[in-house]
Amino acid sequence: MDAFFERALRRSKIHLLLLAALTVGLSHFAVRVDFDFTLERLFAPEGGLFTPPTRSTEALDTYRAFTARHGKNDLMLYAAFRVDDVFSPDTREKLRALAARLRAIDGVETVITIDDAISAARTLGFSDEEIRSEMTSSPIFRGTIVDGRGEVSVIIAQLSPQCVNQKEREPVLAAVREVLQRDGDALRTRFYLAGIPTIEHEYIRLTQRDLLKFMPISMGVFLLLLALYFRNVVGTFLPLATVLVGVIWMLGGMALAGRPVSVLTTIVPNLIIVIGISDSVHMLSRYQEDLARRPDRRSAVAHMMTRMTWACFLTSFTTAVGFASLILTNVAVVQEFGLVSAIGIMLAYVLTIQVVPVVLDNVPPLRGRFADEFAQLISTRSMRAVARWVHRRPGLIVAATAAILTGAAFGIPRIEENSSWLQDIDSQNEVYVAHDYIEHSLSSIFTVELSLAGDFRRLETIEALDAYETRLRGEPRVGSVVGWADVVKEAMRADPFVRERRLPRTQAELDRIHGVLKATLGKTGITRALMSEDFAYSRVTIRASERLEARGLEEVVAYAESVRDPAAPFTVTPTGKSWLAKKSLDGVIHSMIATVGVAALVISLVMAFTFGSIRTGLIAMIPNFLPMAVTAGLMGYLDIDLNFSTITVFSVSLGLAVDNTIHFLSRYRIEIHREPDHVKAIYRTLEGVGRPMVFSTILLVLGFSAILTSNFKFTFYFGLLGGVTVFTALLGDLFVLPVLLIWFRPTVRTPREFFARFRR
Repeated sequence: MDAFFERALRRSKIHLLLLAALTVGLSHFAVRVDFDFTLERLFAPEGGLFTPPTRSTEALDTYRAFTARHGKNDLMLYAAFRVDDVFSPDTREKLRALAARLRAIDGVETVITIDDAISAARTLGFSDEEIRSEMTSSPIFRGTIVDGRGEVSVIIAQLSPQCVNQKEREPVLAAVREVLQRDGDALRTRFYLAGIPTIEHEYIRLTQRDLLKFMPISMGVFLLLLALYFRNVVGTFLPLATVLVGVIWMLGGMALAGRPVSVLTTIVPNLIIVIGISDSVHMLSRYQEDLARRPDRRSAVAHMMTRMTWACFLTSFTTAVGFASLILTNVAVVQEFGLVSAIGIMLAYVLTIQVVPVVLDNVPPLRGRFADEFAQLISTRSMRAVARWVHRRPGLIVAATAAILTGAAFGIPRIEENSSWLQDIDSQNEVYVAHDYIEHSLSSIFTVELSLAGDFRRLETIEALDAYETRLRGEPRVGSVVGWADVVKEAMRADPFVRERRLPRTQAELDRIHGVLKATLGKTGITRALMSEDFAYSRVTIRASERLEARGLEEVVAYAESVRDPAAPFTVTPTGKSWLAKKSLDGVIHSMIATVGVAALVISLVMAFTFGSIRTGLIAMIPNFLPMAVTAGLMGYLDIDLNFSTITVFSVSLGLAVDNTIHFLSRYRIEIHREPDHVKAIYRTLEGVGRPMVFSTILLVLGFSAILTSNFKFTFYFGLLGGVTVFTALLGDLFVLPVLLIWFRPTVRTPREFFARFRR
């Protein structure tokens, strides 16, 4: 193989020019990649990379049918404010002027204020004297558009469908904020702007900020450590330059494929840098070792390629398998994260084996030395000390490992599945504060929706519906319940022949009220929001008295299902964006067992093939489950919830953990063939690859640690759990794996030797 690589290196300069030209071309597209943090992408088989569009979950089907009948609130903005009296003529006049300015913004379709609600109440027949008391007590208006004291109200603005895209949404939000700021001064109040569009916009802002903030920090730390480790210009800059080119290729490829950056894929560039740089470190370390043994520079580069190409491929491939296993989930954005990460890591590998040898072949031999203090830390003497520990105290190592696993086993059951719309946003963030203000002053804008199917033209159905709504209000966490029965009672209260908030007493009376409602409120959209045109489907909206996370949401839904009278002439199905997110998270969690299992199986088979023994492959996997257990246990002890932000770490951790194992076993195979003494082979293996293993792990840990200063929780937790994973994996490969190899003494073969046995 040395001769093959030496021939390939003769065209190294042409090769380098071609790579540079391709990188320049892809960089043109990389800077044009779009961002799409639409929360709809969290739900869903449709839009997934490997799930056919016709295969939808039951929850998604229900949600689509529900929104087709009653409309969607994904593009609604809520601007809450407090004044002395929202019903005063002066306040209403200023709100009318404000609403007119908001409607004039391109991208804003409709605007509803307390003034519009008052007009609707007048349409029903309420007098001006009655309106205040009715609106502050009616379940339709109280907590929805006004509080019980008439001091807090909310302006609701519906954005146009094109505002789903960040490019169209950003100027609209900026214009809305500008109008609210100006009119807030006129009203002598402050507007709190909330809604799903503001959350999606804030996710993009925070991730873009972290991307621009932490990549330079990571690269600065890497440059410093690489300079200390290699003590020469090439060794300092080449590893980083290689992975940065990989990032450009990945982003350029996404732009060419029309794939936007999502909330999960924003961390992929950092991942490529942190993970991909270790291959360069191992290759450069091997090159420095071979320079002392080979006759010339090109020979040393060729020998380095012979020894490292396959080992680096395996580390990249197994890491990519860990990420790629996420395509087995049923959520599009998680599938995309797994696939993009896997492709990015393999691109980084391809570039590493292309760029590093070409550059080394065209620069003077690396003559740098290791910094004295750094060398003292991870010198040959240190690795020999580790080998002595493994040789002389294997029982202590096994006992310590068992103790760690036992501690993790007690922490794992404490992990709880939980998620919320604002889970990754800091409590001091402006968007978080706005939602918190609305929840405490009015009610949560995140609702639990119930889709009811029955014949709602019949009086007995409306009576059963009213009884059901009354029982729903008995749950302490339910702040308000709005359904069609409330609208009917409000119409009865406004009817000049009734003037009482009650249900109709006869079918004829109900038919008359239904006719009045369709004639008066049909154009406002209120009737469609709560009742289908054929009166076959209705809607009950539950607004919580507090923010419901996944656990609370599930409990409220369970309560709603338990209080329904089995004899009621309608069925109840939970739905809505929050419930759909909960069901999607359940699907991801349940599929994670399969994804981790598939990743483990594939990696085990690759290890068995590479090292010519199924037994060796199984032994190699044992220390690689240690990081997963420790990470899961830590999540339990630190009360880190299992959600979309943290669920991916388990598949990723397995792919990351196995990297050092492959480098260790690759060197171990060489040493055991030189001298078939397992203990001596362990000593020589640790002396040969222990140093780059430790250094690459330090780079990984510091790369993950650089993002721990983020107050964006998604980024923070990924950095924390990723750092714990790779550090624990290093301990497993330095101590646990050597003990297992000495105890079980497996045969380690090359793939050629493995297949030769079967031919015989």
